Amino acid sequence: MQEIPPQMPEMVLDEGTHWLLLLVQSLSFIFAVAIFLRLAHEKRRPGNIFAWSLLLLFLPLVGVPLYLLFGGRKVRRLVADKARLLEMTRQSATANALGEGPLAGNCVHLLPDGVKAYRAFCKEIDHAEESILIATYILGNDAVGRSIVRRLTRRARAGVQVMLLIDALGSMNSPQRELRLLRRAGGQVARFIPLTPIVAKASANLRNHRKIAIFDGLRAIVGGQNMDRRFLSPVYSRELFADLSLRIEGPSVGALVPVFAGDWLFAARSGLEDLLPLMHVKREPKGNSCIETIASGPDVVHDALWERIISLVQESRESVSIVTPYFLPDEVLLQSLIIKAHMGRKVRLILPEKSNHPIVDMARNGQLRALHAQGVEILFYTRRMLHAKLIIVDKTHAVSGSANIDPRSFFVNFEIGLVHSSAQDLAMFANWLDTRILPRCIPYETSRAAKGGKLRLFAESMAGLLTPLM
Repeated sequence: MQEIPPQMPEMVLDEGTHWLLLLVQSLSFIFAVAIFLRLAHEKRRPGNIFAWSLLLLFLPLVGVPLYLLFGGRKVRRLVADKARLLEMTRQSATANALGEGPLAGNCVHLLPDGVKAYRAFCKEIDHAEESILIATYILGNDAVGRSIVRRLTRRARAGVQVMLLIDALGSMNSPQRELRLLRRAGGQVARFIPLTPIVAKASANLRNHRKIAIFDGLRAIVGGQNMDRRFLSPVYSRELFADLSLRIEGPSVGALVPVFAGDWLFAARSGLEDLLPLMHVKREPKGNSCIETIASGPDVVHDALWERIISLVQESRESVSIVTPYFLPDEVLLQSLIIKAHMGRKVRLILPEKSNHPIVDMARNGQLRALHAQGVEILFYTRRMLHAKLIIVDKTHAVSGSANIDPRSFFVNFEIGLVHSSAQDLAMFANWLDTRILPRCIPYETSRAAKGGKLRLFAESMAGLLTPLM
């Protein structure tokens, strides 16, 4: 006689649990619909609305908490607060100290790799006499991060004003012991938008990705390099990313001061009196470079940096070269590059063959395949991770700074961009590209990314659906 296997006991929910689950599901659905209506009302890209809508309507119990944590873009209260703080800084400044639009009279030195950038940071910190203001996304708990904080601590003990602004997400693994010593020495440390929802003043999705260092109100280092051993190092190594920053002297340093001040005041809710002296620093011309400084993020009404890049690409007459570690362009930029290629312009992308974010590499491949088919030249940097951000248009304009070519940099993060229009700056960038980057690149068609396969194409398509949320 065949043995009958025992049946699993039926799970029975008591009436209270049943009504609780029903209430949670109903509230999640109501929140999902409310968020969907907000998405439709906001000026968002269709892909972003579509991706969030799928998640919210089909998985509301997951989508609603994720949106509340990471879905914010433009925050009206944040825009108002930052605008008020920026106005406070401007009212405290002299006309000479803070300029708007392109500013001439700057001296720009290229820091073409992490070793030279590290040495420049150390020199500037050690020789600062009055003040050191640093904003960074990542402050690593490694030899480089700890050494920089220790140098700051020595300067604070010597009476130099030190203000260090780190992003709460990017610097989760910051050197806590060294930061405590810095505070005891008189230095100030602030974290931008804590991840704890009760403490945070805005969505955890809004990160400060700017890298700005200002010394004595007269000199600045700006670029894409964070403060850990992947970006800065006293010696060359294979793990050091290919990257660049700029050391600037002149009037454009004054345009960076209110950007840092606004971020600091928002994060720390104090310190305006400490920043007031920098608002009145007189900055004499130091060179012939002309720079337009563009701060972009959830604290401004428009997507200023994205708009400037789009205008430069669309107005290009000869060529567009883009160097970026992560390439996930929105539809406007994607079509602008394709149209320029159709018009006979030389459009060139220089990307890392393999970045430190594999899912981003997978998501970009569909767009790269389409661009390559339309005549866009794609080159992959193969030596190590390429983290530099640079756009060169027609040998007349270049854009440097902290922003990647992706939705997060253009529409979510706090970023800083510099638009260069001087011949010597363009020649400097072109030389860096020709001597340090292009010789180590391979063409797209010889890379693994160009090779198809049904499984690979399916994975790329799935990753592409996540692009609006990245």
